[in-house]
Parts: sequence; structure tokens; C-alpha cells
Amino acid sequence: MSKDSFLNIGIVYEAKYNKEELLILKESVHKWSNELQINNQVFNANSDFKYNALIINLSEIEKGSAFQKKTTVIVVSEKELSPEKRNHFYLKYPNYVLIHGRGKKSYRWALRYVRYTLNLPILKVKYGNHIDQFGEIIGKPLKSINQPLVVVIHGGFWKYPYERDLNYRMVRKLTEKNMLVWNIEYRRITQIPFSFEEIENDVVTAISYLKKVNTFINFDLNSITIIGHSAGGYLAMRAAKIINDKYKQYGVKIKNTVSLAGILDIDIANTLAIGNNAVKNYFSKKINEDMVKQYSPHVNIPNSNIMVIHGEEDSSVPIIISDSFVDKAKNHTKNFNYIKLKKMDHMDLTKPHFPFWEKIIKMIKND
Repeated sequence: MSKDSFLNIGIVYEAKYNKEELLILKESVHKWSNELQINNQVFNANSDFKYNALIINLSEIEKGSAFQKKTTVIVVSEKELSPEKRNHFYLKYPNYVLIHGRGKKSYRWALRYVRYTLNLPILKVKYGNHIDQFGEIIGKPLKSINQPLVVVIHGGFWKYPYERDLNYRMVRKLTEKNMLVWNIEYRRITQIPFSFEEIENDVVTAISYLKKVNTFINFDLNSITIIGHSAGGYLAMRAAKIINDKYKQYGVKIKNTVSLAGILDIDIANTLAIGNNAVKNYFSKKINEDMVKQYSPHVNIPNSNIMVIHGEEDSSVPIIISDSFVDKAKNHTKNFNYIKLKKMDHMDLTKPHFPFWEKIIKMIKND
């Protein structure tokens, strides 16, 4: 979507907001729209008007039935919803998008969803039975079997309510380069606490499930790229290591692994207590030497091309964590690239208008 794109977005706010709350929220929505470079009109929703998308508060969801069925509907809940409530939601509203647990900024993330996914073909595919065991095939399949497929793994310190929508800005960039994207969701450690083994198994299972996807969409199973941001960078390296060590068993092969501000040394990350002790919480136990040897990416380096990218101003996952990985990994593979970015913070790496993204694209296309 270009900077000059024009969108009509209907919004149904929660009825219980008082006048002051509603005024502040509308001002925020206007500011967020400008930040997203949307030349848009945001209306108080009117069922007689045709919208590109409708953003509606969960408490007002029944009002959504008055709108055109072809309109993209994004439902927001300021409060985090349990897996049971989300499962009930999707059973009742299978074609709606749900964004939850981010306070009033849920509206901002809904605007982001519209900005980065409008007119993109998105096919939801389940790889397991849990509500969070699914992925999205995004992009236009080409007839060529050599079309690149990229797996993207979101971060968020392995916690709810951070979800796959963190990736959509990157996804749009990749699809504009004629790539297919497998945007995966996975279980996380809060709410019903899943173990780190279950979470890592989700990611490996999601990627190996591409064998079944390949039966109806053409792409090269032996030339997969994984891109992971933050905790997703950790999961990307772990999955690449596990799959490539037994690629005949999993039926796919990881050619390129890209870490964007990834948690690649769990020992240092744990010592720094990043993300309010995210590493300790993820493993739900004290990190000892044996665990580092068995699970830390800086010890268990995947047999693939590797690109590590990190911002020098990253306060969420300090760059020293990638430095440690690079010290061990730089001689492990012939095709290794470490890009340090000045004046870049943690989330900057998910913004594909920065020039370093062209190096990622070149790596994937093997130019």
C-alpha cells in the first residue's frame, strides 16, 4: 500500500466510554493513522456506508452484522482473552480478525492490520488442534516451483497477548517481492502455561507442515527461509537447527536463517533479566550450564546460511546477546553475515523501509 492510499475505515467504539475518554481515543486514532501514513477517513460507523474495513469493540460486536459481508472486520478487546474465549469467538465469527489484550492501543494495532494486509491473499491453515496452532499462507502463489517461501516468527518474549500481527509490516514487504509467507502462530507461556518444549515443537511442527501445504501450493521445500524477531529469532535458530539436523525426517530444509534482534544467547539474556526475566520464565527453571549447552542458539548453531541483524540502541534485547552468538557462529557456515545498525532500537528492525531489508531480500533470492 502506497503512502497516498486512501481508506474508509468505520469504527464502532465501546458504548461505555465517556465523552472525555472518547475524545482522547479519537485523537489517538487520528495520530496513529498519520504515523501509519494512511491518507484516511475514520468514521463513526454507519451501516449505510461502504468501508474498506470495520474496527469494532468486542462489546459492540452484534452491531457488526449490519455491515456489508465483504467488509474486513477487526474486533478489538482491550482486555486479554483466554484461549477458551478466543476459541468461542472464532467458532462464532470465523471470518473476523481479533486483536486483544493491548488496552486502547488495540485500536492502533487494528489500524496496522488494515494498513498492511488490505488486498493481501491470506489463507489460514491449522497445523494442530489448539487455538494457536495455525499459520497463514500469505501472498500470491506463482506457477513456478522455485517461488521463495519465507517463514516468519513473531516475538514478544514468548508471552500473550503478542501475536502474529506483529509481523504484517514485514510480510507485506516480502509479498511485494513475489514471495510466499508462512506467518505462524504458536502457544505461549502465559495464561495456560505451556512448556518451552511444547512451544519449540509448535514451531518445528508448523514448518514441517509445509509438506502438506506443498501439495496444493508450489514452492521449493529444500530452500526455506526463516525470519524471526526477538524471541522469534531464538525460535528461528532452534527450529533451523532441529530441522536441518534431521531434514529427511521433517521433509523440509532450511536454507537461510535470519535473526532480527534475536535472543541468541540464553545465558547472557538470563543474566541481564531481559523482558522481566523472560528467559527464566520461558524455561520455568533456573538456567544452568547444561541447559545452555542443550538449548542456547549460540552453542547449537544451525547448518544453514545465517544473517544476524541487531540495533546498537536496542534496550529490550541488548546487542551483546547477538555479539556472543556471532563470536561462535561466524566460522560455522560459509555464508554468514552480521549487520550492526547504528541508532536502531528493538522494533526498528521490523520496519522494512530501512535499507538493510534489501540485503535480506537478496539473500533469500540468492542474488
